[in-house]
Amino acid sequence: IQNTAPTLSSASVSPNPATESSVLNCGPGSSNDVDGDVVGFLYNWKKNGSSLGHSGQQISGVQFNRGDTMTCVVTPTDGQDSGVPVESNGVVISNTPPSISSVDIDPSQAFTDTVLSADIQGWSDIDGDSPGYLYQWAVNGSSVSTNATLDPNLMAKGDQIDVTVTPTDGYDQGFSVSSGLIVIENTAPESPVVQIQPTDAEPGDDLNCAIIQSANDIDGD
Repeated sequence: IQNTAPTLSSASVSPNPATESSVLNCGPGSSNDVDGDVVGFLYNWKKNGSSLGHSGQQISGVQFNRGDTMTCVVTPTDGQDSGVPVESNGVVISNTPPSISSVDIDPSQAFTDTVLSADIQGWSDIDGDSPGYLYQWAVNGSSVSTNATLDPNLMAKGDQIDVTVTPTDGYDQGFSVSSGLIVIENTAPESPVVQIQPTDAEPGDDLNCAIIQSANDIDGD
């Protein structure tokens, strides 16, 4: 009586959907051995239909990228003979949204003529995509602009300013991060132009400090 090779019903790859940060697992379905032998499994991973030469039950994102289709081939064995290999479903690796760690308003001390920008730190994208950002500027809690910088015409002395930045890689958007509030400070007025009059004064004349050009205040004070 010869040995009978075991059989395997199916194989599957999980999780699905998966990203480049996922660890994929190859799961064999139900197996059977008519001789009652203990059934083991041999694994072979494929990327886009080509063997990777990876024989572990699990595989990490080091060996695949966004857009790749991953399958695994499972072969049942009873230690003497191997059964018919079974190939799993294909899992297409999805995009991973990017992330940022913090956002600050630059400069932190601002006046009514200051152009404000967002100082963004900690861009991260496991797929290696180039940084992209969506902006939402708010003045006193109301949204006023989606530009990368805030126009001084949109703010006045005493206004509270904040910005929310959402990272994007062109495929998906990550979690939004907001800055702290800054307050637009007062700007000192410019000096006026003055003149002592009369300009040809003689001893005994009363002198007057005449304003030739009024002082300007950018805040409108």
